Amino acid sequence: MPDQDYKRGGWRPPYIIHKADGSDVDPEAIYFVLRLDADPHARAAAFAYALSVQDDNLQLACDLRDKIYEGVDADRQRRSRPAADD
Repeated sequence: MPDQDYKRGGWRPPYIIHKADGSDVDPEAIYFVLRLDADPHARAAAFAYALSVQDDNLQLACDLRDKIYEGVDADRQRRSRPAADD
């Protein structure tokens, strides 16, 4: 099971962000990465974003909802597997 970092600690910058196309990121920007396959709170946040953005970008909202459901399925599959012997 993935480490459940959301259950402890406060804000910390856990990721170094790079744009997929190689262009520069704004060094002053604040980014927040969500792990949809392991964190139910991340899925709730992403769903709220999809709801908020749907009037401006319906395709993005639909794509994001699809990714949320993929995350739910991945989480369920992982939880249904027997624990590996150490």
